[in-house]
Amino acid sequence: MKKVYEQLTLRDEFVFGKVTEDERICKMILESLLNKEIEIAGEPVREKFIKMKKEGKAVRFDLYVKDSNSRIFDTEMQNEGSNVDKRYLPKRSRYYHSAIDSDELKKGKSYLELSETYVIFICTYDPFDKGKYCYTFKKKCREIECLELEDGTVTIFFNTEGDLSKAPKETAALLEYIKTGNVTNKVTLELDAAVTRIRENEEWRREYMLSCMWEEDARNEGIRIGEEKGEEKTLVSLVKDKLLSISEAAKRLGITEEEFSKKL
Repeated sequence: MKKVYEQLTLRDEFVFGKVTEDERICKMILESLLNKEIEIAGEPVREKFIKMKKEGKAVRFDLYVKDSNSRIFDTEMQNEGSNVDKRYLPKRSRYYHSAIDSDELKKGKSYLELSETYVIFICTYDPFDKGKYCYTFKKKCREIECLELEDGTVTIFFNTEGDLSKAPKETAALLEYIKTGNVTNKVTLELDAAVTRIRENEEWRREYMLSCMWEEDARNEGIRIGEEKGEEKTLVSLVKDKLLSISEAAKRLGITEEEFSKKL
């Protein structure tokens, strides 16, 4: 169930997207997370959409931005849902890196032209159950530990539930704000003011309410289609086991016997 608009915080996708449309705030968030200076090149892109191929799964990034060194940063706000599968985020990060590369490397370009890419998840739960505030992954050689692949990909999982005493001061302040809403420095003060402005914006309130209605309609339609698909699968199974005739199965689905036969 969607939150009441007045209760939204930075950890909610809608607010995170609106806040990070501001280039200055986007820069502050990335610098706080990565603990280094970053010069944003061009406007941040909220919900950047990439369709890798006609039959492939599309990707929609929460926040996609490039810096002056041609590095690409995809930053995702990841809240814990019901039945979180710990394998989900690693596989998702793999696909996101490949989607960015596919979008970047046009026909005829050299592999050397691929940008350095960072896929960053800000998790409101511990994705690896190790208590760390941050998990950074790069590819290394198993046989020679100090040998890195240097393919230009970095995947980072921040954990608001981790031990923030080990984090740099700015990183800890940001993660603590996401977790509790407590303002402890200049960056979180500005973030909190931005979140308040969003909650007071009537146009964005309407946008949020409409998105909730669309999602609810889509969910209900998905349930209906799922039920229909489930019934179809059951009927096909019964016909294959010779427990039901094709004519009866087709009648239940409201289609011709010829159409049903194609499903067998």
